[in-house]
Amino acid sequence: DTVFSGKARGMDALLARVTVVFAILFGVITIIIARLSS
Repeated sequence: DTVFSGKARGMDALLARVTVVFAILFGVITIIIARLSS
């Protein structure tokens, strides 16, 4: 039970980290495209 909850917590932390990374990448790419198109 504790192992499963630990794994779930780890997955949640990993998912949160991946979401943040993708958000930053998306923002940077959007800025680059805006700069190139202007």
